[in-house]
Amino acid sequence: MEQQEKLLAKLKSGLPNNLIIIGPKYSGKKTLVSEITDESFFSIEGKVENIRALGKGNYLFLDVDNWSAPCFSAMLSLLEENEQHIIITCKNLLNLPEAIRTRCMIEHMEPYHSIKKYCDNIGQVQLCSNEMLQDIDKFIYKEEYDLDVYFSILCNKLIERMANGEDLSRELLVCSKYNILKNLRSLNKKQFIVCWQQDLVYKTKNYERM
Repeated sequence: MEQQEKLLAKLKSGLPNNLIIIGPKYSGKKTLVSEITDESFFSIEGKVENIRALGKGNYLFLDVDNWSAPCFSAMLSLLEENEQHIIITCKNLLNLPEAIRTRCMIEHMEPYHSIKKYCDNIGQVQLCSNEMLQDIDKFIYKEEYDLDVYFSILCNKLIERMANGEDLSRELLVCSKYNILKNLRSLNKKQFIVCWQQDLVYKTKNYERM
């Protein structure tokens, strides 16, 4: 698996009973899971009745960022009694209750390097267009853009522009904040964009001329 060799080798050498894998959208979490599991693992949907009905076994809880509190409560009970393997994937560790985090080993997807300028992973390369790159320089967001990809590339471009001498520290501070918030559950996308643009106007000097 490209650029995840160290993490893959570590998990193949000894899979913990309860494991959380953290990584942004398109970082390859599901591909990694497929490499470290076999046919004995069952993927479970985020429905309380499904989780409560589970007995001993090997289970996958994938993309749980938006799961409900009752689902997490049922998952916690299973984790406390688990004698086999449970693997959980999510984009943001803060979307998981602390009680679940403390009962699992936590691994982060390795950062990607040299895939394509500004992109953090292969999935972003496929969704990154020249039009998006041009709009990012002007802090313009369009509905058709993937939110995760847009904000990841935005922060990477700002870092490069600062390295080239532009005074964009406040812009980077604002955009980095929203790059983290983009993965919080129950996100209202339209309100998210409005708040981001308002923060740029109120907290920076350069937004209007860009």
